[in-house]
Amino acid sequence: MAPRVVISADSHTERFLDLSEYIEARHRPTMDELNKRDEERLQKILANMRARGQETSYSGRKNTMEEFRITVDLGDRMNAITSDGVCAEVVIERGGSRSTDIDFVRACNKAYYRWFAEHFADEAYRFIGVAAITIAEMDRALAELREAHDLGFRALILPGSHYWFPGALPFHDRSYDPLWAQVQEMGMPILFHPGFGRENPILEADPDSQVFKYGPLTTLELRAALKHFLLGGIAERFPELNFGWVESGSLWVPPLLDEYDALVKRRPGGQSQELLPSELFRRQGFCAGPLTKSEVDARHRLGIDNLMFGTDYPHPEGTFPNTQSMIDEMFEGVSDEETHKILASNAARVFNLDIGRLTSSTVAVG
Repeated sequence: MAPRVVISADSHTERFLDLSEYIEARHRPTMDELNKRDEERLQKILANMRARGQETSYSGRKNTMEEFRITVDLGDRMNAITSDGVCAEVVIERGGSRSTDIDFVRACNKAYYRWFAEHFADEAYRFIGVAAITIAEMDRALAELREAHDLGFRALILPGSHYWFPGALPFHDRSYDPLWAQVQEMGMPILFHPGFGRENPILEADPDSQVFKYGPLTTLELRAALKHFLLGGIAERFPELNFGWVESGSLWVPPLLDEYDALVKRRPGGQSQELLPSELFRRQGFCAGPLTKSEVDARHRLGIDNLMFGTDYPHPEGTFPNTQSMIDEMFEGVSDEETHKILASNAARVFNLDIGRLTSSTVAVG
């Protein structure tokens, strides 16, 4: 049996990442205050989960503060993912700056870039860093992106809607073309992920627990980006630009692609773009994250080359430490070729990972 290579296209740092030693001293008091508020918010989330009978996640781990704050020490992380049979991870920072001060947001971004480059240096080929930038001012956005890329970051995360940044225009506006061009040139896929990370930082931690109402909203608003990329001309103008939705499900995409195709076909004067939206998505789009059996069964509806696996490690709602048994269950009856694409080769292609090196790794299961 050939080794099973598993790449998680949806992994994270811990919920709380202390960047105090990496951020400028003048910003530390603000960071300390926002970290305190974030911890209070998480306590409310956990209380809400207990009230709804969600004390244990579907992977069998407890939803506790200790689990949500699991260490990100590289040695511990390597031991964990090795024991779970995961060879590489796309790591998204799920903290956030929770501030309307854009200069502070930029300082947090830069602190995270420095932390990530230092933290993962010894195993850099296994970990893809995901950069967040502020998008309201294009020149500064491009400078932030170059800085992140120079430090080894190989993907970019954006909010689902432009309104997170005051003054920003919708994504299909041509003013973003320099950003799409630079991202395409750098070979950095664009990710959309639900929740309250550094890419949508101005939603401040809410003391009245409105975050429970905003959670589903941020998931749904990610879908708005799909129409901008497929109907707004972005995918057409930048044919080598990859973009995907992470930990957002995948079953919602095919019906929207059908709807977009129908809209294009019935435009006055006939089809106004060379490829249909569904064809553009097949060429450039993807969905990734902890999968359900239903998503695996519907893989051909989305596209076998457009689906990726994710563990959501280290979050307790993810597959760790039962990743292999859960893969066995959800991929029962799926061919080895298709299984390998979803578990590894699709992600290796999009995120430019050395699949040969990972295959020969002792982490590969088999």
